[in-house]
Amino acid sequence: MLKINHSKYSKLRFIILPTICMFLFFSIQAYTSKHVEQSAHNAVEAFFNAMLEKDFNAYASNSVDTLPLSVRRQLFENGDVLVYQIESVQKVDNEHATAIVKVSEKDLIFTMKYPIIFVEKKWVVDLDNSENIAQYSSDGKEIPRYSKEIPQYSTQNIPPSGQQ
Repeated sequence: MLKINHSKYSKLRFIILPTICMFLFFSIQAYTSKHVEQSAHNAVEAFFNAMLEKDFNAYASNSVDTLPLSVRRQLFENGDVLVYQIESVQKVDNEHATAIVKVSEKDLIFTMKYPIIFVEKKWVVDLDNSENIAQYSSDGKEIPRYSKEIPQYSTQNIPPSGQQ
């Protein structure tokens, strides 16, 4: 009768099985990340294409905002986006991503950071939490962003009152 030494194969099984499991785990994670990023990218594209095509219904359905719909419509009609470029989309988790978009208007170029969220079975641009991260005039000069912070001034070099 032929005897097979299983101890050699048992050791290999403890190495090969975890390796295969790790490979599958990272493959699934990469697929999920790409799926989220592509879905978020498509939402941003649909949102900006709606702006370019002056389609308010598509614009509204591809974004969320706490502003009343009438105010959103007025802002939409006054907007004059000429060109946009999606610079990056990154997955945050399975229901959140972040997009960086460069937007050109008639006299202004700005870079925005948009949260993209999964709401009611659809990816949408979250306008409430968007952030202007850079802005330039059409001639390329940087325009300082508005800051809510109050500037702090040093009083070290100011002589006490009455002294010069």
